[in-house]
Amino acid sequence: MEDINYRKMMGEYILYYKDKIIGGVYDDRLLIKQTDKAKEMIRDVVYELPYTKKKNKN
Repeated sequence: MEDINYRKMMGEYILYYKDKIIGGVYDDRLLIKQTDKAKEMIRDVVYELPYTKKKNKN
């Protein structure tokens, strides 16, 4: 699949298809970007955010 690429960022991975972000691997979870095509292909969708904890600024 030559059109799929990835980039490591801050210990996580961002996934690209034809240079557009399609998802990523966050905390050992594969998350797919919410698009009309993804919703059409994945029937039982569970929505999650990549990061759920707020960082404290001190």
